[in-house]
Amino acid sequence: MLDLSKIAAHHKCIRTAPNYVPCPTCAMPVRRHEVRTRQFWEPSLHQPTILNLNFGYYVCPDCPEGARSFAMIPPKYRTRAQYDLDTQDAILNLVNQRKTSLIDAAKWSKQYLNLKKLNPSTISDWNLGSVSGRVDPEHHKMMLANFSGQMTVDEMYEDGWCIIRVTDPIQNVELHWTLLDRNANQDDIRKIFSDLKKEGYSPSIVASDGSTLYPGVIAEVWPGARHQRCVFHFIKALLTSLGKAFWAAYKTMPKKPRRKKGKHRTKRQIQNDTIKEDNQSLVRTSRWLIFKNPVNLSDWESERLCLAIHLCPALRTLRALVRELLAIFDSSTDTLAQAEERRTEILDNTDYQGQSAFKSVLDALSDLDLFHRLTAYLAFENAVKTSNHAERENRSHRHHQKVRYRYRSENALRALLSYLHHRPRMKGKIDQRSGEPLRIKTRHPSLISAHPPPQPANEMEVKAAA
Repeated sequence: MLDLSKIAAHHKCIRTAPNYVPCPTCAMPVRRHEVRTRQFWEPSLHQPTILNLNFGYYVCPDCPEGARSFAMIPPKYRTRAQYDLDTQDAILNLVNQRKTSLIDAAKWSKQYLNLKKLNPSTISDWNLGSVSGRVDPEHHKMMLANFSGQMTVDEMYEDGWCIIRVTDPIQNVELHWTLLDRNANQDDIRKIFSDLKKEGYSPSIVASDGSTLYPGVIAEVWPGARHQRCVFHFIKALLTSLGKAFWAAYKTMPKKPRRKKGKHRTKRQIQNDTIKEDNQSLVRTSRWLIFKNPVNLSDWESERLCLAIHLCPALRTLRALVRELLAIFDSSTDTLAQAEERRTEILDNTDYQGQSAFKSVLDALSDLDLFHRLTAYLAFENAVKTSNHAERENRSHRHHQKVRYRYRSENALRALLSYLHHRPRMKGKIDQRSGEPLRIKTRHPSLISAHPPPQPANEMEVKAAA
């Protein structure tokens, strides 16, 4: 703790050290044992001010050991920090109610309140401590009243801890978090979902990644809810598997021939070898363009991609498969019938069936139950098709772990998680017609498949479906 006695500032003094006070345990008069001093920064509009609190320390001889000592400290100074509780509340009100950043709040306090040693990290510690273990009934009532009807869930593993988050992606709130000191299992997920159901949540669709923890539990706790398999993770896994197809096509490009050592190359041979090496380099460095969504390509990227395919014609089939695969789940697909039609076109294409590098993609698309989970969002007008919202909450946690010292103990982690859960956020989406919080809307029955995917009956089928 900083020694404030050596700082040039205006010093004030308060003394709360009477000779005799009643013991708070047995009510017997106790003689003062000694006088101790603590120093606090005091907010002032004129000059830096330090308060010296001289308080009495007492030891009651009649009380049992461990409960004898006590101190006469006023309530507002009962804190381990060098700022009293009123000052902390005023600055936290500036951060939470006025939505001021920690850096701006520290600057404002130094400039106007003459708190010269106040740092943003100190305000962050106060903020974490103010919400540690906090359960705000009004906050939970508001989340339930504004619930959109969709949930996203994701787990994060870090240093032996497992953090599970359930969020509402449309209203941009975190509905629930759980901290475990081990890997999560289906019983943990079942308890989380059951607690949410008791609170009154009844989602129409729940989005998760490809983990086997969720499908069976969702069907058990909320039988009427659809399970949305994260499209982002599915596409990412398939495009990663197609990397082998790129290198197989790359090997078909003309290469400079191996010439015998010591044999002199002609000028024409040197030029041809250089051209072949440059062409290979251009195709190799452009490989990421093969897997990029066409709608996100810039003009320069489109030209470079066309040139790469021209130099390596074997990439034409791979690029066509990537385009058709991305088209199944892009914004141009409005109905499940369109998605099924595009899926069927890929499976029936003879050019794709003859290449072993495409087998993983074709096998994944052949799984009808998995495909229905990937396209569950098409049953709604505005449902989210990924679990990215819950993962953004995890990235926010990792950001706090990196920009400051790491939170390692359970109490510190719970304080951080509680702070992130209750922190002020941007307001969720509003329905422009009614002015009410936006909720997911079911599409017309004609746009939804007449044969919904069967619910898995046992754990083995759950794993196979996921």
